[in-house]
Order: sequence, then C-alpha cells, then structure tokens
Amino acid sequence: MSTPNEGTPVPARREKLQISIREEDGMYWAEVLEHPGLLASGESMDELLEALEEAWAIYFDAEPGTTRIRLLAQPVAAELVPA
Repeated sequence: MSTPNEGTPVPARREKLQISIREEDGMYWAEVLEHPGLLASGESMDELLEALEEAWAIYFDAEPGTTRIRLLAQPVAAELVPA
C-alpha cells in the first residue's frame, strides 16, 4: 500500500510548520497547512501531538518515532458572544 507522499523525502532538519488546531465537540483537530491531508485528532493536546507525530510518519512513509512535534506558541481561542 502506498502513502499519499511516498517517495517524498522526510525533512531532516528542524522546520517550522503552520498547524491549524481547533476544538470541536470535546476533541482537538489539527491540520498541517504546508502538507495538505496531514491531519490528526485527540481528546487532549498531548494526545493530539502524539497523533500528529504518528500521522507525520504515515504521511511521509517514515519510521514511527523519528520525528517530534512541539508547539512553539500556545493556541489562542476566541469566542464571539452577543453584546
């Protein structure tokens, strides 16, 4: 079975990524904007990051555990409420 990016080299250096994270129905959802289709979900931020690392390995057909993803800034949430 091939992966969406089979043959695409896994970045071998530190790389800053833009990750869209949202909370919906008690779950966190993430999408790596530079790599369409690289998605993950989790019930907590820790679980989300773990799932994102696993998704990264699958996306690039890489050995699991070879890449760590850490947030450089905490996600900011906002809510629009009637005045």
